[in-house]
Amino acid sequence: MVLAASTAHAQPVLHVTAAPAQTRTLLAALGELPSTVDVSLTRVDVTPDAQGLAVRVELRALVSDEAGRILWSSAVHATAKGAARDRKLIEQDALDAAARELAKQVRARASVATAWNRSST
Repeated sequence: MVLAASTAHAQPVLHVTAAPAQTRTLLAALGELPSTVDVSLTRVDVTPDAQGLAVRVELRALVSDEAGRILWSSAVHATAKGAARDRKLIEQDALDAAARELAKQVRARASVATAWNRSST
């Protein structure tokens, strides 16, 4: 497993560790996030099934504050299935689904943290 790492910045930052095509897919699916997020594509499993292929991907994320302290981490999984001739599309579908789920988790956590910070001041 490889995690991207760098110092945190005041602006939200997204660091991605993946192949270039996968990075473009992740960046498009994740969009703008409210925190500094380090995302790694940690697993891609391709297995034959009754329809042709099943592709399962795993993404891991670390969310940091402005000081670079890790606030929380998460892992998401997604699976896509289809004909073997469409392997690249199946992989992209699985990656897109995992990235959307990860983005949803990051945004939900950020909104909860923002609401908590407002109520505690």
